[in-house]
Amino acid sequence: MALTKIPMSSRMIKAQDELSAERQVPRDILDKARTEMDRTLDRQVEPYRVKISELERRRADIDEELKGLYMIVGFYDSVRTQAAEGRIS
Repeated sequence: MALTKIPMSSRMIKAQDELSAERQVPRDILDKARTEMDRTLDRQVEPYRVKISELERRRADIDEELKGLYMIVGFYDSVRTQAAEGRIS
């Protein structure tokens, strides 16, 4: 069964606007609620931010260690290659 849209008359639009105007919450209450919601979210998210920054620091440390290991492996590989070619006795 297909739904069809019924065009709204100007009277229906006016009635809808009046109804929504009656339901509007005062601006200061909305601002207060948003501020409190932001504070609550910040409190809930802060432990995760700390954990993420800690993990990022650990990742940077691991990347540095890997660079050192890659350098060692590269050096070992070049020495092994040179030995295989007979340049190093």
